Amino acid sequence: MANKNLKTDGISCRLCDEKVHLIEPHLIEAHDGECTFDGYREFYPDAPTISATFQAKWDAKLKLAKKRKHYPVKADDLKAPTVDWAGISCSVRMDVPAKHCLPLPYKYQLPTHGKLGTDVKEFMESLVAGRSAFVWGPPGTGKDALVHAYSAQIRRPAMVFQVNPTTDTQQWLYTMGFDKNGVVWEEGELLKALRDGYTTPEGVRMGYLLLISDFDRAVPEQAEIMRMITDSITGRVQGPKGLMYDVFQPEDPTLPRTQLIFTGNSCGGGDSRNLCISSNVMDSSLLNRINAKYRFHNIDWLDEKPILMQKFPDVVERIGMRSFDSVGQAVVSLREAVDNGRLITEFSHRTVCDWFMKMRDKISAHYRSKKLNKGFLSECAVVFLDGMDDANTDIAKSTMNAAMPDGILDEGDYNFIKVGEL
Repeated sequence: MANKNLKTDGISCRLCDEKVHLIEPHLIEAHDGECTFDGYREFYPDAPTISATFQAKWDAKLKLAKKRKHYPVKADDLKAPTVDWAGISCSVRMDVPAKHCLPLPYKYQLPTHGKLGTDVKEFMESLVAGRSAFVWGPPGTGKDALVHAYSAQIRRPAMVFQVNPTTDTQQWLYTMGFDKNGVVWEEGELLKALRDGYTTPEGVRMGYLLLISDFDRAVPEQAEIMRMITDSITGRVQGPKGLMYDVFQPEDPTLPRTQLIFTGNSCGGGDSRNLCISSNVMDSSLLNRINAKYRFHNIDWLDEKPILMQKFPDVVERIGMRSFDSVGQAVVSLREAVDNGRLITEFSHRTVCDWFMKMRDKISAHYRSKKLNKGFLSECAVVFLDGMDDANTDIAKSTMNAAMPDGILDEGDYNFIKVGEL
């Protein structure tokens, strides 16, 4: 949507004055999603968000669709903007309101480096193709965040359901109650989403993207409700009184199909590391019904560094780039120790963010106008070191020591050492 390709009625972005036809995809592409569409409309309530040319084309297509019910409105027909996802061009569905999609995670950036960058590329091929998938890996590797960001940026209608061992997942489908007339049945949100799909304000019907988070926490009774739904021949879902419904799939192959994405910390074998005790052993025949399984690894520092600089610019400025880079070296060293089994703990992006939040809190409380003490970074590491047992704390400290500018180990008192010949 460059200037030379626009007619004179292109609207100007209030952030950069660039001429565009649609504001929302421009915010994603030109401003990296730092300003959301809702935030833009709130800050500039009088600013137009769609050009007259695009609006006229859209209205004409809607008028045609009303006359020909069998011909649905497609975003591609209007040359909808696209977003690049791990090298795959995805059309943005302008007919789906943002409120019907999952929210965009704060300062989200798609991982492109290291093992996680490769994991994401493989998973995106299945996600864009509409396949069901199970994504598993340590906490904080961005499994759910990736699905949220994908839904938000391409306007994919989506819902999320989170599992825990005490959840009555049957209520997602239906519940039985009583009133003055006797037994009444209330249909759950998952049943309606699976059976009916999503309908746009203009009447176009398509499938939902359904995120089942922490699925490895499900006990057998909870997991079983997914057996028929994920059937490879024809998905079905059970309603009240034993009624069976087909999982909705649109006849038009260009429209999104009903799609299920499952996430968890383990993939069928339960808590093999003794770190996620709520992870359960899962039925292999049920997992076999899911089209693809992907393992996510911890984020690479090359991806994590710019994210931290955006999330904590004040902290990075105070500690300086030299110290910031030394934190990165410590993070890499700790994750290598975790991967090879020498250190038993989780050291995810969440943990690193906790470290930086502690730095921010300590600066706010004691160093607003004072120079940071020697060993400041080490002092703030207490937020994750105190969560380990003594043996792993010692291993973590020794692993970090070489990377930190001022060290993290107590150098001790050496006054008793006498200088002289041995």
